[in-house]
Amino acid sequence: MEIEYVKKGDVAEKNFVEMWVKKQPQAIIRTTTEDENIVKHWDFVVNGVSVDVKSIRTYQRYNDDGTKGTNYTTVEYLNKQGNIGSLFGACDWFAFQSGTSANYCYLLVKRAEVQQFCANNVRMETRTNMMRNYLYSSMGKDLIAVLDMDCLKEHCSSAFILK
Repeated sequence: MEIEYVKKGDVAEKNFVEMWVKKQPQAIIRTTTEDENIVKHWDFVVNGVSVDVKSIRTYQRYNDDGTKGTNYTTVEYLNKQGNIGSLFGACDWFAFQSGTSANYCYLLVKRAEVQQFCANNVRMETRTNMMRNYLYSSMGKDLIAVLDMDCLKEHCSSAFILK
């Protein structure tokens, strides 16, 4: 499972860079150092702005209305080692992968707005089966918020789509 997640993350990051370069061929993009990736929680610096790319998530859990959850992403309050997670890292922007393999896109949102969204909307209860804007722990030390991407788009003024 861990290896599958890493592979999905690598593919999402590769797709993000390819998509950005297609939109802006003159972009200056550099990958992060190991410290920037692990401690500061960002994957790339694009034209001087740090970006943390989050791969698309698939869930076997269901929405409040019984439909399968597909338009969700996650941010970490705490990572699996119990250290500070991506929500409180140092990236300027999150790039949340969305769509299907034939038609991926990325929802870009300023980290500060995602933090504010979480403060106002994440229900601070653990190990829930519900999807929308809840917190859960899957590995013992981690604490992860599952976020509805439509809610993020609606509530975050900085949000835009990269296609």
